[in-house]
Amino acid sequence: MPVNAMITEDDLLSRTILVDLLEDHFPEVHIVGMADNVKDSVVFLHDHKIDLLFLDLELPDGMGFDILRSLQNWDFGVIVTTSYAKYAKELGSLNILYSIVKPLTRQSLETAMNVYRKKCKKYI
Repeated sequence: MPVNAMITEDDLLSRTILVDLLEDHFPEVHIVGMADNVKDSVVFLHDHKIDLLFLDLELPDGMGFDILRSLQNWDFGVIVTTSYAKYAKELGSLNILYSIVKPLTRQSLETAMNVYRKKCKKYI
């Protein structure tokens, strides 16, 4: 069953690595949207239904947390991809499935996807 995913990432290299890893190792993940800032992410998420969001935290116009807080409720999984472990406490207060500290690797993404599959049993 396909997993419709969005990527919010402002770093081109990190975004490219994530897309390549998903395409090469997780064919069930279909990237239906990408954004590199809070504003575009919020607009996309208000207009589209997704199953999974890959979310960078430090964006040019705010924080990835701002995206989640702008939505009253969300029914998709969130995997954070960040260069900073300092946000761990704030991640705990939100419904985040998993957090990957960059650099992204196949192994870190596989671990995150396994957590997603266990929590969202319809995708096993």
